[in-house]
Amino acid sequence: MKIYDQAEQVFQIQESVWPRPSNDDNVNPTSSDLAFSWTNNPFTFVVTRTANNETLFDSSAAPLVFEDQYVRLRTNLPDSPSLYGLGEHTDPFQLNTTNYTNTVS
Repeated sequence: MKIYDQAEQVFQIQESVWPRPSNDDNVNPTSSDLAFSWTNNPFTFVVTRTANNETLFDSSAAPLVFEDQYVRLRTNLPDSPSLYGLGEHTDPFQLNTTNYTNTVS
C-alpha cells in the first residue's frame, strides 16, 4: 500500500533508492490471502488475512494524520508480532515491540 497526496507534491523516496514491488496483472484479488477495507470519513483502513479473518493492521484506533513531512497512523499489535521495516526504517532485523513506541520519519 502506498499513501500519498492527491497532487503528488509531497516528497516520496525514489524507486532507485527503495524499490517497490511491481504490480502483477496476473494476481486476482479474489484469490488473495489478504483483504483491504476502508472507511471514508474519518479515513481508516483494515488489512485482514482471509483464511482466518485475522486482523493484520487496523488504523481505526486513532485518526490518520497526513502532513507535508510525515504520515502518522496507529494500530494494535498482537502478542509477539513479527514487525519489520516501517516507513523509511528498512532495518532487516525484527523490531522490538515490548512496551515500545516508535516514531518513524
